[in-house]
Amino acid sequence: MTKKYIKNMKKSLVIVLLLSTWVSKVTTVGGGGNATLIANEIGFPFGWLTIYSTESSRSVFSLLFEGNEGVAVGIGSLLVSVVMIDFFIEVTKKTIDRIKESK
Repeated sequence: MTKKYIKNMKKSLVIVLLLSTWVSKVTTVGGGGNATLIANEIGFPFGWLTIYSTESSRSVFSLLFEGNEGVAVGIGSLLVSVVMIDFFIEVTKKTIDRIKESK
């Protein structure tokens, strides 16, 4: 792999990690009463980090650093998200270059 490609992939990884702090999906997994388990799926465009908690309406940072019931990391979803963001960046760059060339 070339250094340029690795540099672009690093940028894509940073973008995915930054977007993950704002994009999340909350679903109820199971239980009942006071012991309801809530799954907070975090990631963009695919959820790659699932944090289980018993409290709703908590921020991503609060879930990560102030206690939770468990964490599951989906490496495959993370890699697919990084590749998709990298693809989007490359298509955007090529489109901008074509527009500049046509002027």
